[in-house]
Amino acid sequence: MVIALRMALPRFTGASGGIEPILFTASVERHNARAMRRMHIGLQVDDLEESIEFYTRLFGVEPTLRRSDYAKWMLDDPRVNFSLDTHGDGSPGSAHYGIQVESHPELEDLRDHIDSAGMTRADQDDVVCGYQLQHKSWVADPDGVMWEAFFTEGVVDSGYGTAEMPDPA
Repeated sequence: MVIALRMALPRFTGASGGIEPILFTASVERHNARAMRRMHIGLQVDDLEESIEFYTRLFGVEPTLRRSDYAKWMLDDPRVNFSLDTHGDGSPGSAHYGIQVESHPELEDLRDHIDSAGMTRADQDDVVCGYQLQHKSWVADPDGVMWEAFFTEGVVDSGYGTAEMPDPA
């Protein structure tokens, strides 16, 4: 069985700075009985309000969760958790990626898959990140791009939390 993700990303065209979507499709073969639930893209931005305006226009909907330093869209088509924030050490436009699952047992299955694939992971459990209580595992690709596998329990009122990514090496 093959899982396909199709997304439209913005491309700026011409001197007027118009926006034209770029469509791409990525496929991965499933190796077990559980499907990956939702892709995650966490993008660091310089001007949050300007970025919220842009992505609201691009996606056609308002953010699902919005704070003074954070915004998140839980999109169903494509099934993506897309977030913007102003935290961390990266420059604007830097990003991390992830696979969001819907339950703690699914996270354990994904952790088992990471281990059986011979990848080194770093776990963070009961951590507040992006105003949500999360359990996550981090891996880095050969170029150092960070991927998180995570389960979110719910929104918390205690603040943004951490933007720190542990070193899985």
